Amino acid sequence: MIFVGVCALLRTLAVVTSPILLDAFVQYSNNEHKTRLGGLLLVGCLMIVKFTESFFQRYWFFNSRRSGMRMRYALMMAIYRKQLKLSGLVKRRHSAGKIINYVEVNAYRMIESMNWFHMGWSLSLQLFLTISVLFKVVGLSGILGLVLVLIIGFLNIHFEKMYNKCESLFKVAQGERLLAMSDVLNNMKIIKLQSWEEKFKNVVDLLRENEHKFLAKSQINKSSSGVLY
Repeated sequence: MIFVGVCALLRTLAVVTSPILLDAFVQYSNNEHKTRLGGLLLVGCLMIVKFTESFFQRYWFFNSRRSGMRMRYALMMAIYRKQLKLSGLVKRRHSAGKIINYVEVNAYRMIESMNWFHMGWSLSLQLFLTISVLFKVVGLSGILGLVLVLIIGFLNIHFEKMYNKCESLFKVAQGERLLAMSDVLNNMKIIKLQSWEEKFKNVVDLLRENEHKFLAKSQINKSSSGVLY
């Protein structure tokens, strides 16, 4: 976890350094006394910064997902061991569909948890450093750009809230579908009546349509948020 945080920090610093180098390129191009060594030095620094950004970003995403997968598998193992110790009364309260829902839906969220944790503080740091660089380069005139960014940010909050709401409803609908599919398969084994297959299929299709509706809404809000960003 510490290594992932270091990778996120170095990637953030590399991203903030890029505009400073671009400003140095502009100053160099306007300078009448240009030297080849100065130009090569700027190009070399830009290559190093871009390599650092790409390298540590890849390590950040890879190690965060790997840590999330380890947390997911540990949680799945804990659920499995807990199930072995449950009594018959408790097992009747928690059906096989609910247990599958815990493993397939809730445990899967652990994969992205580590990435979003480091994304939160790194983006806040990046925003603070970017504003500092903006005022250093353009001065007080950067306030107009900052106001525009704040307006777009407030507009983006609406789409983010809608996306989170639709994503939560999608997870609930997905859990209901997995629970229904598990119960359907178990009941079909017990009843063994082919005449019930179409009824079970209609129930699953109805739940799948509900799940697809929330998934479509969440992706539309996510795309709208990305366009504003």
